[in-house]
Amino acid sequence: MQIFGQSELLNRRENECLPINAAPSNLLLRTLTGSDERFLDGDALPIAWHWMHFVPATKTSDLFEDGRGAPNELVPHMDGYSRMWAGGAFEIYTPLRIGENVERKSRLVDVAEKSGQSGRLVLVTVQHDFSVDESLCLRETQNVVFRAAGGNLNASAGKKNDIAPVWIKEIVPNEVLLMRYSALTFNAHRIHYDKPYTTQVEGYPDLLVQGPLTCTLILELLRENADYQNLGHFKYRAIRPAFVNKPLKVCAAPDATGKKLRLWAEDQVGYMIMEASASFKGEQR
Repeated sequence: MQIFGQSELLNRRENECLPINAAPSNLLLRTLTGSDERFLDGDALPIAWHWMHFVPATKTSDLFEDGRGAPNELVPHMDGYSRMWAGGAFEIYTPLRIGENVERKSRLVDVAEKSGQSGRLVLVTVQHDFSVDESLCLRETQNVVFRAAGGNLNASAGKKNDIAPVWIKEIVPNEVLLMRYSALTFNAHRIHYDKPYTTQVEGYPDLLVQGPLTCTLILELLRENADYQNLGHFKYRAIRPAFVNKPLKVCAAPDATGKKLRLWAEDQVGYMIMEASASFKGEQR
């Protein structure tokens, strides 16, 4: 990747240590559910809810036109490219807990340039290790895709799932949900709140639902129905954009043993927005 300086990027590292306090998680509870439940010290943090705690503390003055930034972030800004969350995975060893001091060690592990149906793409893979008292609790992989400006946003014909869900929940993500989730994750990406920018500059028909929010909604379905505390592995991949005020369904289907699951989110006409898989501790993926 000559144009982006691959060798320089792969040397990037970040270390951060902070206490996991209950406030952000309690705010996310109020955002996603009607429950009066509250997290207290010692409670296990649901998978992916650390996204409310380890947030990019970027100054407003450092943000680029699209609301992302800054130049010194682990995943850098790339001029002429739109940045999207493409997917990721979690290896869960032991839960992170409210009240613990958690250390996150982050590094870029891969940068690759490809040509796809939507045009020129740059795929960036990041690994985060979360530890308490030097004991690894969670390993997260994040996949970020940069799409060249002017790429064909409608290149994908769509994909429908071929199995019936066992668990299903319908959500209509409105502007309030998108705003609150962006606020909790300190995400200033304009495609989630600035409709003129999103339609006129990025070329989408409406505001986009955050990829991490869709992933969190899938995980919430799992938390409500499965042996969540024994979850060992979760992997997800974004397929199509989801748009504000359009119904989406989060679905899951365990296999015959009940130890592995297929999960997905689909739009109002049944096209898959995100697909995922989960397995429990002791099971082969």
